[in-house]
Amino acid sequence: MPSEKTTMQGQAWDQLAKDLYGAEVQFGVLLPENTDEMDVLLFGGDVRVTAPDVSSAGTVSSLPPWEKM
Repeated sequence: MPSEKTTMQGQAWDQLAKDLYGAEVQFGVLLPENTDEMDVLLFGGDVRVTAPDVSSAGTVSSLPPWEKM
């Protein structure tokens, strides 16, 4: 079930993604759920953004050989 996050003034998509998911690169998960706000670079204060749940199904649990050393 998606949740909502209220933005702070000056916050960007990548900062929201880091707060919600722990990684800036996850901002692409937020965009399809917030099409009305896609053109925003920096948010004003008190904008509600829908934050979908992200499953770990797409993550890789094993490391390549060069990372195991």
